[in-house]
Amino acid sequence: MKFAFPGHLLRRLVLMIGGEAIQSGFHFALNIALLHVLSAQGYGIFAIAMVMGGCRPVLHQSADRRPGQHMDGQEHQQGRRRCA
Repeated sequence: MKFAFPGHLLRRLVLMIGGEAIQSGFHFALNIALLHVLSAQGYGIFAIAMVMGGCRPVLHQSADRRPGQHMDGQEHQQGRRRCA
């Protein structure tokens, strides 16, 4: 029996990976450009801010949820919808 990967899932996968690749490429180019433009202290402040900005969604999501909420479906029972 041959397994056929659903086309809509494949398109979503390609879009997600493509978006991540574009974002990674942009951040890489931004880092290289700012490395040459900023002083060591300025680049360090930028790097710390970039890391904090990357951690923000994870920290926000963990602070917004109660333990076990993702397993018992309370969000759907309360009529709440989550974007992320």
